[in-house]
Amino acid sequence: MALQFIVEDGSGLATATSYIAEADAEQYFENRPNHANIASWTAALSAAKQGALVEGTAWLDQGYVWKVGVKGSADQALDWPRTGAYDAEGYAIAIDEVPVAVERATCEVAIRILAGETFSPDKDAAVDGVKLGPLEVDFFGDGRSAKGKTFPAIDQILRGLVKGGNVRTLQRG
Repeated sequence: MALQFIVEDGSGLATATSYIAEADAEQYFENRPNHANIASWTAALSAAKQGALVEGTAWLDQGYVWKVGVKGSADQALDWPRTGAYDAEGYAIAIDEVPVAVERATCEVAIRILAGETFSPDKDAAVDGVKLGPLEVDFFGDGRSAKGKTFPAIDQILRGLVKGGNVRTLQRG
């Protein structure tokens, strides 16, 4: 079966498989010629790039809990677009928009996939948090147990849109 590469256009497509078009991802990486994994992107064929963007989109939707808004429709395939969503600065995100941060994060996951990075939920992160006397630091900010590898650069791109990730909170024990 051939890869189904359908870019979310902001209408909440029931068949969408990617948050970003290949051409837009190409532009993203053209603007980042010194990216650590740029050789993996430039060497990949179109089908591999599209496959990585599809996998990256799925990984974002499965790996993060969006803290803003709700899906625009129960029928849409992806978690974006969303209603009632705001960005990290408090600006409203249009109901027919996939935020640029989500598109960029999709690119970052895709390039790591092409470079051979494993996005496996079976790996445990090294540390979930630290407790020292009455003080406790939860590295994920939501008390969850960390399953899967962490990617601080991707977390930072999604800052303000997701729960957990690169958020740090200090709690008294």
